[in-house]
Amino acid sequence: MQCSDLTDEDLWRAIAENTNAMSALLNGGVDSANDSDSRTKPRSRLLTLDKCHREYRDFAAELLRRYPTSAASPANWDDAHKRRALAG
Repeated sequence: MQCSDLTDEDLWRAIAENTNAMSALLNGGVDSANDSDSRTKPRSRLLTLDKCHREYRDFAAELLRRYPTSAASPANWDDAHKRRALAG
C-alpha cells in the first residue's frame, strides 16, 4: 500500500508502531522466530531496523507533503523556538 493511500490517522499509527519496533530492535527485545543461528540475528535485526526506518521516513514525508510548513525545516527550528519563547 502506498503512503498516499493512508489516512492521516493511519500514518500517525504507522509512525508510532515503527517507533516502537525500532526501539525494541535497538534494545534487543525483538528476535526473528526464524533465526536459529546466533550469527544471523544481528544481520536480521539490522535489516528489519532498516526497513522500519525507511517506512518511518516515507510516512513522515507523506505527512509533510500533505501539510507543508516552513517551521518543518530544520533550518527554522531555532527561530521558531525563539519566537515561541518570546511570545510565551
